Amino acid sequence: MVDLKLSEKEARALLNLLDGEHYWGELPEVLERVLKALKRAVKEAKRPQEAKEAAA
Repeated sequence: MVDLKLSEKEARALLNLLDGEHYWGELPEVLERVLKALKRAVKEAKRPQEAKEAAA
C-alpha cells in the first residue's frame, strides 16, 4: 500500500483524468480501485469544507 498526499486541486485533476478514461473505456482494470478510492477521498474532503461554508 502507498500513501499518496495530494492537494485538493491535484486530486480533482487526477479524478477527472481517470474518470474520463473510465467513461471512454480506456481505464486499465488495475486503476479502477484507484478511481474508486479517489472519488471517495475527494467526497470526504469536500464534506468539512461544505460544513464550514454552511456555518458562515
